[in-house]
Amino acid sequence: MLYPKEDPDTHRLQFACRTCQYSEEATHSCVFRNILNNAVGETAGVTQDVGSDPTLPRSNKTCPKCKTEDAVFFQSQQRSAETGMVISTQVLLLIIS
Repeated sequence: MLYPKEDPDTHRLQFACRTCQYSEEATHSCVFRNILNNAVGETAGVTQDVGSDPTLPRSNKTCPKCKTEDAVFFQSQQRSAETGMVISTQVLLLIIS
């Protein structure tokens, strides 16, 4: 593996092996780049038990797809200037065993 180091004579960036004496001149001055993805999903941080959270507002509107009448709704945690306010709804299903 080659590690970055400076050639003391020419003051230029080189990549050198720590085991042997091999070294080569770097073609670019960038030795490390950390690219962060700042895109957050609309429901980031939402867990399966969101329906049991007593602090979330509830709605008794009927879901057109599954006909369930109990749902919670919450605002997306995504914060950016390009994104408008997104309200997410999760239907609560009561399973009796």
